[in-house]
Amino acid sequence: MSQPLPFTEDQRDCLQEISNVAMGAAGEHLAGFSKVFVELSIPIVRATKADDLVDALVSLQGLEAVSGVVQPFEVGPFSFGGGESSTVSGCALVAITESSFRDLAQQRGVGIDDDADAQKLLIQLADTITHVCLPMLTEQLGVPAPVLPASEIASLHVPLAEFKVPQIDGWSGMTTVEINYHLEGHPFNCDLLLILPDSATAALCKALDALLA
Repeated sequence: MSQPLPFTEDQRDCLQEISNVAMGAAGEHLAGFSKVFVELSIPIVRATKADDLVDALVSLQGLEAVSGVVQPFEVGPFSFGGGESSTVSGCALVAITESSFRDLAQQRGVGIDDDADAQKLLIQLADTITHVCLPMLTEQLGVPAPVLPASEIASLHVPLAEFKVPQIDGWSGMTTVEINYHLEGHPFNCDLLLILPDSATAALCKALDALLA
């Protein structure tokens, strides 16, 4: 269930705009990876609880199994007045349905006959998106390229109701920026969620205010 946003309307619009640019660039890279034109939605900024994360996977709702990869990241340092600086840590989640998985494998000409093959393709998909989106986002925020540890499988072939993201265990409230990618003329849909804990809100608001100034 969505919560009140910890941003002003101007801050929300700014975050949505720079996310749209970054996620759009990632969509172009995904088109090269899949060899199919990619349609994408307008990013949605949402405040939610960690336990309600699956509700944000709007395009993946249904009876199909879902798989996902998490890319942890650290952004910053953001420098503020008085010598103050701060970094922001979060993660990017790429989630995909089973039919989309099969469609992507067909487009790539690869098999996903076992979990090892499936995990390899899933990580390639996630890296194709996040390794473009996150650096583009930090470039617009005026901070160095993000630190990107190896991406990690979150869940593999599970019902959406059982979909878990262990990497956010212990988080309470958080902000998500959500977008859907769809391959034109194909059943493929995947969701990208940028997930920021409440502890990142203060630094992010200051960074957005600097862009708005």
